Amino acid sequence: MLGPLVWVHLVMYRPVLLPDRAVADVVVDVEELAGHMADLLAVDSHQTPESLAAANRVLDVCCEFVERWTLGQQRQSTFRGDVLRLRMRLDSIANRIVPDSELEVAQKAS
Repeated sequence: MLGPLVWVHLVMYRPVLLPDRAVADVVVDVEELAGHMADLLAVDSHQTPESLAAANRVLDVCCEFVERWTLGQQRQSTFRGDVLRLRMRLDSIANRIVPDSELEVAQKAS
């Protein structure tokens, strides 16, 4: 069950991870996404290794982003590229959980 939950969170947060938003707002949203992943990982239940790995990757990617942008060592001009890289990395993780072909079938069904 962890895999679909990770995927749902990634889909829910994708629309707000935009490079045109304020740095502080994006950082808060990424922190929230990391918190959701930490909560999912803290649940004591049997999960597949793939699902655990995906949740851990999301948590790592989010924490790296937040660390870069809360330490103040980044220049504003690099923010756009950093957010786009973050989105691509999260999309890649989401696509490994639910391949595109399954998404297309689900979208057509709904």
